[in-house]
Amino acid sequence: MTYIIYQATDEVTASLEKQGDKLNVKLKAMPKEDGEIEQHVFKLKVDKDTEMIDILINGKSTPIAIITGS
Repeated sequence: MTYIIYQATDEVTASLEKQGDKLNVKLKAMPKEDGEIEQHVFKLKVDKDTEMIDILINGKSTPIAIITGS
């Protein structure tokens, strides 16, 4: 199982798009009025054919800060 944890002061929704062996995780961030940081956790089931995951925030490819696994 793969998890994406995204902290933001925004309201966040996610959608997925598969392109061959690449999975695009599209996060849409919309500003909230209270400005409090929230942790958003997204659980992904990644199939064996997926070789790359690209995180896009409001359409812009974004590097992943921390990657861990076992």
